[in-house]
Parts: sequence; C-alpha cells; structure tokens
Amino acid sequence: MVPAGYTEVVAGGGTVATNGINICPVVTYVRADTAAAFTTDGSFTGGRGVTVSAPAEERSDALSNGLSCTFLFYGTLSTTMGGGATRKIPTQAGLFEARGTSFAAALVSGVVARILQMQLVGHSGDPNEVEGVRLHLRNNADRKLTAPLDHPWGGVVVTYSFDGEREGVAQAPK
Repeated sequence: MVPAGYTEVVAGGGTVATNGINICPVVTYVRADTAAAFTTDGSFTGGRGVTVSAPAEERSDALSNGLSCTFLFYGTLSTTMGGGATRKIPTQAGLFEARGTSFAAALVSGVVARILQMQLVGHSGDPNEVEGVRLHLRNNADRKLTAPLDHPWGGVVVTYSFDGEREGVAQAPK
C-alpha cells in the first residue's frame, strides 16, 4: 500500500484505546488494544508491514434494539474541525472527537520525533536511520507480542484480515 510499502516510510496501525460496550448477541465486545476496524494491519509490497500501532479511537460499541445491531466508533478529543469520519461533539473548549489511522499516525510521528531528538539512532542523512527508527520502535513498543489484538467483528463489520503479528503500541522514550 502506498506510501507504507516504501522502505523510507515507517507504517503505523491504529488501535482501540479502551474496552467497548457490547449488548449485541452476534458479536464479541471490542477490548482495549484491539486493532481498529478501519486500520491496516498487514504486510505491504517489499516485505514491510506495520511497524507499531497507536491509539486511533477511544472505543467501539455494539448495541442492539432486539432486532438488529448498531456499531458505534468513538473518537478521541482533538482540534479537528469540519468533516471527517466520525461524529463531532462540540465542547465548551471547541474540541471535537476524531478517529482514524491518520490520528494514530500523528502519535507515532511524535514518538519518532522524540527518538530523533534524543539521538537514539543514527544521524540525519544516514541511510540506515529509518531502519534504526523502525527497529527502536519495535524493540521498545509497549505490550509487544500482545497487541494489537485481531478485531472480533471480522466478517460482520470488518471485511479484511489481520496478519496476527503483535507489533505493540508506540512508546515514547523517556
């Protein structure tokens, strides 16, 4: 997938931050650290895949009226204005909810910026710098080998498969 298939790109996936609510009998509830229903979690051209994940939505709920299920995806607070892929709830501070893998990308980018600021990998211009960042993200990810979980709504809401790899959640260096 573009641009994630390029070697100079660090691909990030999105996770659900907290446990969801489920009162729908046909699906399992979505737990924290599950890959978000809209994220990519697989390999790309060139053998590269998602390096690490980050929160992309607050939670996913499945509700039932007794006849059918409704699936709700909740964002996290941001300064997103106007359109977007989620409901917008104005607050007194003028903040809105936003969600998406692009939201998670900003979190991963911030972690990468901190890695570079602390000079934890090669110097700028070093052809191995991107691979060093990728390796640092993988080696220092939180919940590595346990997150992200595969989304339980496969075939109901989620129509693609997950790779089963547990890359972990991006962790900023201290």
